[in-house]
Amino acid sequence: MDESVRFLVADDHPIYRQGVVAVIRSVPQYTVCAEACDAEEAWEGLQREKPDVVLVDSFLAGENGLDLIRRIMDARPRMKTLVLSIHDEAIHADRALKAAACGYVVKHEAGTVLLEAIRTVLAGGTYVSPAVRRAEAVGDGDPPEAPASPAGG
Repeated sequence: MDESVRFLVADDHPIYRQGVVAVIRSVPQYTVCAEACDAEEAWEGLQREKPDVVLVDSFLAGENGLDLIRRIMDARPRMKTLVLSIHDEAIHADRALKAAACGYVVKHEAGTVLLEAIRTVLAGGTYVSPAVRRAEAVGDGDPPEAPASPAGG
C-alpha cells in the first residue's frame, strides 16, 4: 500500500479514543486526520477533512452512532465505516451492519483486531469482531447478518 489512508475517530471517551488513534498511527500508511467527541463534531470533521475511513462509537453524545453512520452513508455511500462498541452480542453487530457499517469491533478486543478490521474493510469486506462470534457460539444471540451489497460497490 503506497497511499496514505486517512481516518476520522469518533468516541466520547478521550482515553479510549487516544488509544484507537495510537493503534491506527502504528501503521505508517495510516493517518488520523480528525478526532471527535460527539456526532456533530464527527460530521464537521467528515466534511472538512474528507477521511477514507470513519470509526464511530455506537453510543455517541448528541446522536446515536448508528444514526450518524446512516447520515454519513446518505452523504457518502462509498465511505468505509467501522462501529466500535462495548457490546459483544450479535444483535448489536447486526444493527450496525444494517445501518450500513462495514464492520463492528468490540472495544475489549486487542489493537491487532482493530487493524485486522481496518484491513478487511479497506479490501471491500465486512468485518465482525471475534468477540461477537465467541458470544454467538455460546448462545448469546443470533448471528449478525451482513447487508446486501449496494449496486456498484
